[in-house]
Amino acid sequence: MKVKNFIKEITRRPEEGKTLLFHVFLLIVVSVICAVVFKFVSGTPVPLIGEFDPGKIAEPPGLKKALDRSGMEEIDGEKVLNLIENDMAVLLDARTPGEYTAGHIPSAILEGKSLSLSDGSKIVIVYGNTPQDPRAGNTAEALQKMRGGMIYVYKKGFSDWLSRKYLIEKGNPGGIKR
Repeated sequence: MKVKNFIKEITRRPEEGKTLLFHVFLLIVVSVICAVVFKFVSGTPVPLIGEFDPGKIAEPPGLKKALDRSGMEEIDGEKVLNLIENDMAVLLDARTPGEYTAGHIPSAILEGKSLSLSDGSKIVIVYGNTPQDPRAGNTAEALQKMRGGMIYVYKKGFSDWLSRKYLIEKGNPGGIKR
């Protein structure tokens, strides 16, 4: 009923109706332009009509960060084990010193402020605790900027290593590089 009254009011006073419709139209156009510009500038998807996905909003920060970066690639636990058994990889633990000392992947070194990897022939693999842990992706990104080349991210991290019941080291056997 209210819509009919609104239409009657617009048709009875055409100048005011045209002005109101023009402002509504202008508001819609400006909103769409802002959404498109934001989407282009930030690279962040803006949900428009029919595009809303609550799963993307609830996603923890850094979860897919490493996948979106050029020069980085994910690697799984089985491949990590194979590479370290064949002495083909350098592992960087992106966790805290306390987490590292409590347990880490054998031969892994704790990422530090002045880390230098002298052997460029080995594959570099960075890991954190869990898939939701952004530290591995952040460390890999910083290392990729410093060093270049391909950096691999063991996204499932130390929790996956433990669940596979692979061997771990505890303590600090000279693996902390600062």
